[in-house]
Amino acid sequence: MRRKWWAWALAGVVALPSLLVGALFAVPMIFGWAWLKDPLSTQLGDRLGYAVAIDGDLDIDLGRIVTLRVSGLRLGNPEWAHRPEMAQIERLVVELAPLDLLRGRLRLPRIELTGADIELERAADGRQNWQANPAADAVAPEERGDLPVIERIDIKQSRVVYRDAASGFGIEAEAASVEGEAKADQPHLEIKGTGTVDDRPFTFAIVGGSILALRDNDEPYPVTVTADLGDTHLEGKGTMTEPLRARGVDVELSLKGGSVRQLFAALGMTAPETPPYAIKGRLRKEGEVWSFADATGTIGSSDIAGWVKVDATRARQHLTADLASRSLDFYDLGPILGLPPGLAEGQPATEEQRRAAARLKASPRVLPNAPLDIERLAKFDADVRFRAQAVKNIPVPISPVDLTVDLKQSVLKLAPFRFGFSGGTANAAVVIDARSRPVRTSYDVKMSDMSLDQLMARLGLKDVASGRVRARIKLEGAGDTVRESLATSNGTVGLAMGGGAISQLAMEAAGLDIAETLAFLGRKEKTVQVRCMVTSFAVQKGVMDARAIVLDTTDTVLTGRGAISLRNETLDLELMADPKDWSPLSVRTPIELKGTFKSPKPGIKPGAAVARGAAAVALGAILTPLASVLAFIDPGTGEDTNCGALLNATPAQ
Repeated sequence: MRRKWWAWALAGVVALPSLLVGALFAVPMIFGWAWLKDPLSTQLGDRLGYAVAIDGDLDIDLGRIVTLRVSGLRLGNPEWAHRPEMAQIERLVVELAPLDLLRGRLRLPRIELTGADIELERAADGRQNWQANPAADAVAPEERGDLPVIERIDIKQSRVVYRDAASGFGIEAEAASVEGEAKADQPHLEIKGTGTVDDRPFTFAIVGGSILALRDNDEPYPVTVTADLGDTHLEGKGTMTEPLRARGVDVELSLKGGSVRQLFAALGMTAPETPPYAIKGRLRKEGEVWSFADATGTIGSSDIAGWVKVDATRARQHLTADLASRSLDFYDLGPILGLPPGLAEGQPATEEQRRAAARLKASPRVLPNAPLDIERLAKFDADVRFRAQAVKNIPVPISPVDLTVDLKQSVLKLAPFRFGFSGGTANAAVVIDARSRPVRTSYDVKMSDMSLDQLMARLGLKDVASGRVRARIKLEGAGDTVRESLATSNGTVGLAMGGGAISQLAMEAAGLDIAETLAFLGRKEKTVQVRCMVTSFAVQKGVMDARAIVLDTTDTVLTGRGAISLRNETLDLELMADPKDWSPLSVRTPIELKGTFKSPKPGIKPGAAVARGAAAVALGAILTPLASVLAFIDPGTGEDTNCGALLNATPAQ
């Protein structure tokens, strides 16, 4: 009996897949799987957007679980990248459950990666080497639930490098291991590794929820992070709403280390060297904007609070911050000027910082010489405001501080920079232009209504002088450190005071009047009125030449001349006092101020009168160190100076 045509057709439909499956099994049994390497490489390369090559073996075990084994796998790089290959993998093993494909899901019981060498790069213009083909995004899962079901991951003996040319951030992790199992009730996804960041040793450990939890769109993915970079330690615990894209980060984070500078360097930015710190706060990421809010902690002996944001959506990373301190330790401000922590006894500092402080103390120089990090300064912009309610441990009285820092295109401005100083106010503007080398820096500091009473009392000279002082410093120089910029600076320095009072004993001593000075000993201190005080220096190439040094009182006129070298940090000043009253025991002999900023040496100008100074030896036991000038005699010839003209001429006006 003849079969119906459809029966033959049905038999053919059934037989054809069987023949194909049989052929699929027969071909590799006869020829192996090597024939599949080129078409598979081509197909993957077209989908991913970069060259794919299999230099080693390709083997596939068919069965209820299909196992793919590849050795010598290479993934190419775009032309702009540092090296030809983005990744080189010694061995890749992927297990696939084919029957699950019939249910519409991709299940991978195991992925094993051994000997991987992967370099990920982000160019300065934002291009990423792992996204060479924009169409490749189309195959990436949009939702966490679209992820394959991965039951186990093993990554061994591998190395991953990440470089961000825009920010300068880089990380190299070696000997990384990733292990995970699909157990929803246990946090089994674990990533550990060691490496270097900014040439410093780096270790990290990330513990997440189970691999199955990665596919849960409804619940944030839990994550715990610990890391050590040099002496910086980080601990964080929180969640991520999009763990595959590192988005929706919400982590309670604590940080501590030897210097904030080290932390910023790891992020491709720069900051002043600081004493050891400990800070905690809430780290979030929304889009490409990172924020660290509700931050509290300490830097050195100062408390700190506020927030910091880093916006990576711009062509240049942009940092904004608002920070405040209730009690700022004066010595913690030193790093802003380039001074190392640890200069003060008992100030918190690392061993490295203490060694730097010891070198500075042993040096004959006092101006700071720490260079700016010009390379990193060029990689980001910043807007920062810092305020301090009170300043402690300070030799001169300073009240609340308000500082704004603006960094745009390698031009750093510290302005406005306001603080109370000795009962008055100070307004400073410092502009550092790092667009050319050497760096050019301008300083403009205005100080007004300063109380001479408060300043002298804080220096241990209570009731010696009183009055209100104003001053101005306006300089511009070139150099990568404070020392270098001041050593090449040009400009003007001036100080003035109209009115006030000064100890009569001090003026008689300065006027070299033994008779009146001895008359004041043993009775209550008296003062003389100050008509005016003016000091003015013209600065050229780091040398301050005195244009005017005048202190005019009702008792004495004190004048001066000479120079101060910012270049060599030396003093060469000469002061002359002319008493306005006649005395049988007065003398006009110049007083010198020589030496260095670190070791000033006051004394009498050598000359014939110095030989008669033996009388000062007897007086030295009961008089101040100024007594060494009291043995010289000359009648007073000082006249009143034109204070109005002097005050109008001084640059402190």
